[in-house]
Amino acid sequence: MSTKTHLGVAFLLLFSTVSLAWEILNPRPLESQKQEEVIIKGSERFVNRQYEEKFPLAEKLKEQGWFFVDLKPYCNVNIFSEAGLTTPVKYPYMNVGKQVFYGVPFEIIPPESNDNRTAIALASTYLLTNTLPDSVEVPVGRKSVVFYFLHTTYYTDPSGQQYYRINYEDGTSQEIKIIGRVHCGDWYHADTRIYTEDVHYVLVPAAKDSKTFHRNMHILQWKNPFPEKVVKSIIFHSDRKAPMGIFIVAVTGHAG
Repeated sequence: MSTKTHLGVAFLLLFSTVSLAWEILNPRPLESQKQEEVIIKGSERFVNRQYEEKFPLAEKLKEQGWFFVDLKPYCNVNIFSEAGLTTPVKYPYMNVGKQVFYGVPFEIIPPESNDNRTAIALASTYLLTNTLPDSVEVPVGRKSVVFYFLHTTYYTDPSGQQYYRINYEDGTSQEIKIIGRVHCGDWYHADTRIYTEDVHYVLVPAAKDSKTFHRNMHILQWKNPFPEKVVKSIIFHSDRKAPMGIFIVAVTGHAG
């Protein structure tokens, strides 16, 4: 077989391989399907993940052990409607009340139940720098083997000194560094969605009844290295001199 023939066969094999890969990644609709239906089905796989999958630890924990950290007295902005103090970060189509994501229950605060204050917002250079606090302390007063933080960020960036500090009653503490695009993705941009062992994205419809257009929240799982200790409080801290603003929406613990 000549060199030209060898090259021709090699080219055909390469072309077939590339074509097959393209079909897998970009499936064409069946004749009975519209392109829109294919897009919706693909989107549903990502949306359903937060309802069908579970954090492995959450799956092992008993239902009666869950508890919600009460954020209501410390919330300072409204991210679910236009009433009260608002910011560019908005989720008008978020389902409120008790919601379960990846097997973890959360209490999402309805605006009308808390004087239109639905989240704790922490200041940054781009987020109400002179209006919002950069640190908020929330009491807990009980033991917990794990905490799940439902949060989101604005102008998400890895710079700055952001953290959540777990304070124990014995005077010790544990600090959870919050790095943008590692521990939380941006509220707006799809390319910042994170799915790792301890961080899972949550998709929120960006339009009424939308199946393909979403905004983002994230859940951060933090396993307590000292579950035998009573947690006195949690301090949420942002860096006023850094770009990234932080919103804490809900916190869930488990008594073990």
